Amino acid sequence: MTRWFEDVSLNDAFPLGSHRFTAEEIAAFSAQYDPFTNLSGAAQPEASGWHVASLCHRYMVDAIAAEAERLSAAGQTPGISGPSPGVNRMDFPVPVHAGDTVAFTLWVTAKRPSQSLPGWGVLTNRLEGVNQHGAIVYRAEVVAFSKLRDYRMPLRLRLAWALTRLPGLRKLAHHRR
Repeated sequence: MTRWFEDVSLNDAFPLGSHRFTAEEIAAFSAQYDPFTNLSGAAQPEASGWHVASLCHRYMVDAIAAEAERLSAAGQTPGISGPSPGVNRMDFPVPVHAGDTVAFTLWVTAKRPSQSLPGWGVLTNRLEGVNQHGAIVYRAEVVAFSKLRDYRMPLRLRLAWALTRLPGLRKLAHHRR
């Protein structure tokens, strides 16, 4: 998310884009990344779940970059997205076949200030992929960090951080270990 933590609204749909899966693309992905997918004799080849998840996350990264560009062009400062501590859940309830078009969407379902990283918030996101028939083909819950806009580190932490930058103290701290 390229929004500051304070600007993130819960449960707003953030469309990421759509993708049409082709038999050739499914075969190429399977050959390169998922050789356990059996495509021989399939009337309608099925995309690997990893293929669907990879595309959803690619669309998410591209949408985040596009939003940052849009905000910058409008004279606004985009928020800072941090790393993702992981994926809580990932489901593939319905297979994706060649010829299917899947629309991917992101929602922020929960947010809270981080207890371990001062100045950051934790976002819980739901990702979904829905095919042209309205069936959910991909669903995931992922967690990500988002920077707080107006965070100012407490004085004691700023002092501790500054002290670690002094050459003599750094050397002493490493020597005592």
